[in-house]
Amino acid sequence: MRRRGLTKLASIVAQTPANGATSGNGAAGCGGTPAYRSALRCSRQKRYDELDRNRQLNGGAPSAAQQRPAAPAQYHFSLPPPGARVEHARPRWEDAGSSSSSTSRGGTWASSTAGRMSSGAPASAASLRQPAAATPRNWPSAAARQIPRSQHPQPAFAETPAASSSSSVYSPPMSAITAQPAEPVPEWLPTPGPPAAAAAAVSSQQGGSGSGDEGAGDGGGADSEEAAIAAAYVNEPPPDVHVVNTLAAAQAAAARLLSFPAGTVFACDTEVMDIDVTSHSPCCHGRVICFSVYAGPTVHWGQQQEEAEQGAPLRTMLWVDTWLDGDEARAGEAAAIIETFRPFWESEQLKKVWHNYSFDRHVMEQLGLGMRGFGGDTMHMARLWDSSRMTRGGYSLEALSSDEKLMSPGSSQGGDGGSEAGGPGLDVRGKVSMKKLFGRRNIKKDGTEGKLVSLPPVHELQRGEDTRWRWINYSAFDAKSTWDLYTRLAGELRAMQASLDPAVAADYAQAGIKLETLWDVYRRTWLPFGALLTDMEAVGMAVDRPHLAAAQVQAEADQQQAKDRFRSWAVEKVPAAQHMNVGSGAQVQQLLFAGAENREKDKKDPLPLERVFKVPNTEGLMVPGKDKKPKKMWDLKLHSVWGPDTKSPLVPEVFTPAGVPACSTPVLKSLAGKAGKARKKLAELGLLDHPAEDLSMLRGVGEDGSAAGDMDGPALEADDESGPDSSPPWPTSDAAISEGGRAEGQDALAVKSREQLQKLAERDGYGPLFSAFGTVAEGLRACDAVDSLVDASAIDTLLSNFIVPLQSDDISKPDPSGVYRVHCSLNINTETGRLSARRPNLQNQPALEKDRYKVRKAFRADVAAGKTLVVADYGQLELRILAHMAECRSMIDAFEAGGDFHSRTALGMYDHIKEAIAQERCLLEWEGEGAPPLPLLKDLFASERRRAKVLNFSIAYGKTAHGLSKDWKVSVKEAEATVSRWYSDRPEVLNWQKEQRAMAQQKGYVTTVLGRRRQLPDAQSSRNRAAQSHALRAAINTPIQGSAADIATAAMLRINEDETLQRMGWRLLLQVHDEVILEGPRETAAEARDRVVACMRSPFTGLNPKPLLVDLVVDAKYADTWYEAK
Repeated sequence: MRRRGLTKLASIVAQTPANGATSGNGAAGCGGTPAYRSALRCSRQKRYDELDRNRQLNGGAPSAAQQRPAAPAQYHFSLPPPGARVEHARPRWEDAGSSSSSTSRGGTWASSTAGRMSSGAPASAASLRQPAAATPRNWPSAAARQIPRSQHPQPAFAETPAASSSSSVYSPPMSAITAQPAEPVPEWLPTPGPPAAAAAAVSSQQGGSGSGDEGAGDGGGADSEEAAIAAAYVNEPPPDVHVVNTLAAAQAAAARLLSFPAGTVFACDTEVMDIDVTSHSPCCHGRVICFSVYAGPTVHWGQQQEEAEQGAPLRTMLWVDTWLDGDEARAGEAAAIIETFRPFWESEQLKKVWHNYSFDRHVMEQLGLGMRGFGGDTMHMARLWDSSRMTRGGYSLEALSSDEKLMSPGSSQGGDGGSEAGGPGLDVRGKVSMKKLFGRRNIKKDGTEGKLVSLPPVHELQRGEDTRWRWINYSAFDAKSTWDLYTRLAGELRAMQASLDPAVAADYAQAGIKLETLWDVYRRTWLPFGALLTDMEAVGMAVDRPHLAAAQVQAEADQQQAKDRFRSWAVEKVPAAQHMNVGSGAQVQQLLFAGAENREKDKKDPLPLERVFKVPNTEGLMVPGKDKKPKKMWDLKLHSVWGPDTKSPLVPEVFTPAGVPACSTPVLKSLAGKAGKARKKLAELGLLDHPAEDLSMLRGVGEDGSAAGDMDGPALEADDESGPDSSPPWPTSDAAISEGGRAEGQDALAVKSREQLQKLAERDGYGPLFSAFGTVAEGLRACDAVDSLVDASAIDTLLSNFIVPLQSDDISKPDPSGVYRVHCSLNINTETGRLSARRPNLQNQPALEKDRYKVRKAFRADVAAGKTLVVADYGQLELRILAHMAECRSMIDAFEAGGDFHSRTALGMYDHIKEAIAQERCLLEWEGEGAPPLPLLKDLFASERRRAKVLNFSIAYGKTAHGLSKDWKVSVKEAEATVSRWYSDRPEVLNWQKEQRAMAQQKGYVTTVLGRRRQLPDAQSSRNRAAQSHALRAAINTPIQGSAADIATAAMLRINEDETLQRMGWRLLLQVHDEVILEGPRETAAEARDRVVACMRSPFTGLNPKPLLVDLVVDAKYADTWYEAK
């Protein structure tokens, strides 16, 4: 998306002929054509020219040539000395506990200017909507100066109690510009630009072709935009940036910062060297080389009287050099500059807002500073405003500040009836990426420029003579972009009603708290939660590196063994497979799907029956009688495992975008069948050379390493509670199976009918490979071989995502006692609001029973310091939320009764189970000592209970009978019958789902218990049926998963604020799904566990022990390792 400010500049460049014309004051252009010079925002001389043109167009003021250096009478400034109390139009912090309904959105203005514009015709309302023609940043046009005081664009988030409005400094609210201006206003006001005719006149004076040039509207394309960027960021001292690079200047700026009253909001940003943000934790790496601060368009940092009299722009952006070009001779001065600003950074009263606070806080604290006064994170605010931007623009500062719909005041997207966040016409320039501004094309060997663009190191940009001023302009502007974004988002959130769940709203009302808008929700929950997450990141969690090192050795050995099993099987079928890369999807694809038709068979050829792969000749292979020495590459010829010139009998079900059969890990899983099943049967039949291993150990790990915390449904794992094996006997022939005799075993297990093999596969959980080889033994070996390949991939996931990274210095460092602590990144970046974790992704660890290498055992307390862990986990949280939201009587009763919820679900679904219970042929559950006197329902009716368990999750998350039929491999009619039985006992859930879908279609969003919204624009459109179906499923999923996130968030805030836990020295370390981990003194572990449970059972205020219609059940333990506490 093009940024408005840059597009305007590009338009000027495109309209202006390349000639040697002089500027409006007769001076020859310096550094380019008049068009280029008129576009330069960073040149003071050009700003004077722009101001003069605006004066002439809006009141006939004398020209710049006639009046400079004397300032026109209407532009007098009266600037107070640093440290004096000044009333500025700026944001003020609000008490997080206050309600937006208790204060007025009105207010008055206070200006730092003594004089106002006294001449010039009033601008029309229509003119205020015209874009500015190359108006310098923060430079007020004449039209803007004539807006009545009552119609100023104002920060939307500021609130001032009426009683104190006359005595306190505050920021007034935004209001839309709707009436024709009639009186002068403060000069700081950002310009909405001159009327269309005036803009055309300006363009004409610049040598442009006027509005009649059709090509001028879009700036002339990418080349013009690049020229506009270059024009906006010239390597000259920017007049609106105050540069601090000496101790004296730092002392003056710090004194100015500390002179502001409590509650003032400052937007801040840092630039950092010596860090790879893709792999390094900012808790362990990075050096801040500069920081910038911005507090609004009237707050300046070093304006001189002479500059003010000449009408120069205010130096509103503060840029501080904390590195001083790495000059060792000035290292002491650099440290002194950093220390000078300590009182500002550590002030709780002065509020600082950031974009991605998690990063900036940690790198700043590496300077030895304590970061306090957290005022907001615009990244979190943007996610609360619009949760759908992850795939619709993103949440980077560049993307958000360049979003015209968001940054154009008065154009509320998420509000209920419009935003009061600002008036139309404010010219807010979006952030430009470093790549566009400083990227350099790589040079090819022939000396020409290539397509790839690389960035120089940031410290080179800061000290390089050809980039320093552009760098300062760029980095300082980040703080301004953050401030502008904060202002706009705060206004948007205030305009959005928070529709809390009635029970939750009542709980807060009991404590005297009203959450009426999403701004209230942000201040009450996400703001302190954002600070808490960074606290947890900074503390980190201790890891046992020796345990991980031993696990790595074992895992790598197991992985190699799994690869060898697959390779040995493949070599029996295709001898050349001895030299294949078993990790290559294309080579495995050739073995399993050679000759398969392309999905677009009318347009594309099938896969070849034989394919040659060029592979590195690492083994020094040579063709006898042909090669005299090994070549670098080897021709690897592969055909299908069914023989040369033989087409694969497998029928592909999943295809790549190119139309060929996919060979991803999920596909291989499907081909092999249930994990470890074939190997177990081979062992029973004596057909294994080595003892059987349980390959199902790793089935809970996501193969792509992605987070599983934000899905439309739960990650359904195989039910291990299958009970006694009720399968029919394994078919055998009359021939005996000799002990260890492979050939005899194969003969004995030969089956002539492929249909019989397919029936066996369906019955016992084998994949399609089982029936594709003609005999039971060969089918089992094929399933086992491919299952081994899946196993190797699962081990690789564990190694690459957990075991190896957890030992790396990239994300961990020793604390003062020498204990290594991992500092992962915790983010609110899922559409439902669930937390995600990066570096490493702790949300995606294997299930406890499948944690073969006991990764959780590596996470431990600092035992040497006398500490231990408390691990607390919600039980069936999402199903309980569903019962509450749907007010489902059957589910509520089942939860109140306790016991095995899934068995109770099966009991309600199947009449024959009810009959068995009534006839005392089985027990619903057993809590007595010893063995139960009768079989349990979960054992006798394992299949029915398994389906009930799947339905409890799948239907609750909007999965249809069509999707379930694919999962179960049954007809849609049979799946519909099972679904109907589930709903027959829970009609309230069906009604609630219908209501959620209707809400998504009517409003375009659904809400959580805290009133957070998930935008679902596709639910309102039927153009893309697949996208609409996904959105309607999300309409059911989001209120459940999102509300679970709300409850976990509220619980963590209560735990963090609990005075008892604080007094005993307990602190939060980690949250994974519905589980929290704390560390503290061993002697108070039992008391801490009980306090944590109490906070989690009543997460919102603690006043209501049962805030929902069902109890929130919490299981908590304390132990020295995470593994032992589970």
